[in-house]
Amino acid sequence: MKDTDSRDLFLNPVTDQIVPKYSMVVKIPICIRDIKRKAINMEYSSMEEYKTDVDLMFKNCIMYNIGVEGIWFRDEAQR
Repeated sequence: MKDTDSRDLFLNPVTDQIVPKYSMVVKIPICIRDIKRKAINMEYSSMEEYKTDVDLMFKNCIMYNIGVEGIWFRDEAQR
C-alpha cells in the first residue's frame, strides 16, 4: 500500500496544524503508519479489521476534501 502512495499522502497522521480543522471533520483519523504499527503489533484479529482501517483512511480523505479544491485528493483516495 505504501509503495503505491508515491507522494506519501496517506503515510503520516494528519494534524490540525497541517490541515486546518481536520479533527472537526474526521473523528477517527488513521494513516498507513498507524495501520503498519497495528499490523506489526498483531492488533488485528482478522483481515476484515485491517480492511476496515484501510477503508476508513480513504473515507476520511474523501469526507474532508470536499468541493472543487479537494477533487485531486478524492481521486487519489479512490485510486
